[in-house]
Amino acid sequence: MSGLSDQVIRVEATVREDKEQCVIIGLPDVSIKESRERILNCLHALKEDIDMKKITIHLSPADVKKQGTSYDAAMLLAVLQAMTKKPLDIPEKTCFIAALTLNGELTTFHSMIPTIHQALSILKIQLGHPFIASGFNGVFALLQQQLPQVCIIIIRINDSQ
Repeated sequence: MSGLSDQVIRVEATVREDKEQCVIIGLPDVSIKESRERILNCLHALKEDIDMKKITIHLSPADVKKQGTSYDAAMLLAVLQAMTKKPLDIPEKTCFIAALTLNGELTTFHSMIPTIHQALSILKIQLGHPFIASGFNGVFALLQQQLPQVCIIIIRINDSQ
């Protein structure tokens, strides 16, 4: 989601052997460029080998300005998926809304509640998020905050519906 507009932002990533680098493209603002450091720290905390890897994260559409930390979890999951080269079994209309701490925990961000309401009402999507109470508009709770578990939990929740 982009701010409080109805624009859906798609996040994808590639990882390849090259000079160690992490680049975020698609008109990111300074706070999203800072996500690069949070993502790299999370990958280190998860003990992922990123030596000699070039990570490119693309936020599309490219002509829409992206801002804030709400894309952190989606960007990290896209990178993890690209690193494992295995598609995650996540339905197409799933939205990941969370910021990251440096040690890999998911956390809240400014304007999170309006963003959640927007995703639920406008997009009619399933929402993967760790801070939603069970039963809130049919969304189940994700209580784990550590990223190694988040993929498994999201898949379980989507399988239960």
